[in-house]
Amino acid sequence: MRMKMYESKLSKAQKQINKYFPKGLVAYQPGLTLVFKSVPVGLLLSQMLYWFGKGANKDGWIYKTVNELQAETGLSRHQQNTALKILRRHGIVETKKAGIPAKRHIRIDTTRLENLLPGLKQSANIVWGNPPYQLAENRTTTTKTTQENTTQNTQNSFRTGLSPIAAAIKQKRARLSEQMNREASDDVQ
Repeated sequence: MRMKMYESKLSKAQKQINKYFPKGLVAYQPGLTLVFKSVPVGLLLSQMLYWFGKGANKDGWIYKTVNELQAETGLSRHQQNTALKILRRHGIVETKKAGIPAKRHIRIDTTRLENLLPGLKQSANIVWGNPPYQLAENRTTTTKTTQENTTQNTQNSFRTGLSPIAAAIKQKRARLSEQMNREASDDVQ
């Protein structure tokens, strides 16, 4: 039922492409990529969080082979190992080999992850708002100005074909130029 609801939200193009691949889509959280500054880390951690609590293993261990994770995420063995190394260094995951033959098991410390995220977001200079994330340097401080700029930036980006950030920079430069011209004419008078 849940998958049917999800599939109904896909575009026609997505549905046509998905029929060529046996695995579904990954529930990807781009914010994890931004805070860890690594697409493989964000992708792997997103997939592990998807599987967290869904297995029969009550102590939180998730069993995934390299090939299974590669089929689910597209990450190579090397990319998986590098991502796991970064996550272990942060104390977010544990890995072990268990079973005969030995297979890789991964456990996520979600409490540790939740405790680290505020600091990681701050060090990555990310502010959550609408849109879902934006760099703090592009944030406007007053609500009125933000609403006006958002509307103007969106309109400018559609008119000029620029991204909203590029449109905002262009608009800011124009305002600064106008301000400098006014100050120069005031000095002359």
